[in-house]
Amino acid sequence: MLVNPKTGQIYVYGLIGEIFEGGIGDSSLLVALDQLEGKRARVHINSPGGMAYDGIAMYNTLKHYAGGVDTIVDSLAASAAAIVAAAGERRITLTGGQWMIHRAMGRAFGNREELTAELPKRIAQLDAMDSSQQEIFGKLLGDGVDVMALLSAQTWFTGDEAVAAGLSTERSNELAIQPQVAAWFRHPPESIAAYSPEAIVPKFAVRRQAAALRRSLVR
Repeated sequence: MLVNPKTGQIYVYGLIGEIFEGGIGDSSLLVALDQLEGKRARVHINSPGGMAYDGIAMYNTLKHYAGGVDTIVDSLAASAAAIVAAAGERRITLTGGQWMIHRAMGRAFGNREELTAELPKRIAQLDAMDSSQQEIFGKLLGDGVDVMALLSAQTWFTGDEAVAAGLSTERSNELAIQPQVAAWFRHPPESIAAYSPEAIVPKFAVRRQAAALRRSLVR
């Protein structure tokens, strides 16, 4: 995670979750916020998501940051990254930027007996995670909106749609950058599907983006 303490900018570029190589989680976010020394945080996001638990932890960390937080969707805030983006008081979507929300996902591994015992527990965990998402996004989407239906449909929002829905507070004319894409996208819009999951691998792509950002921050 890159930080510019002078401007308050924090860059959440990559997978959400420190379980992933190069992934971003709550501990790295806490370190980044500490470097701001109370300045208002401007959290730039370009992420396909990752671990929902990490996304919720980052959401609550930002919500409790005393200096105030704005989130900026530089290109894509999908899945757990949309949870992080929801934490901003101002939630700005750049031109071409998009949001995506969906129901929690998980995996189970084992033989028949092990899976028979494990699956009900995993399903309960997923239900609990979806309830958490419903609470978070419900605060933005408003009364009368069937949040669970939007999650089930894996719903995509353009910048204008995100503003109309309440996810984003405003648009910016600044152009979005290339989105980071993940294999768990079921039916992404054509503008996102043009980038294959294999084209953006966190182990390498994040480092290239980080190198470019470092050069821009030291000017």
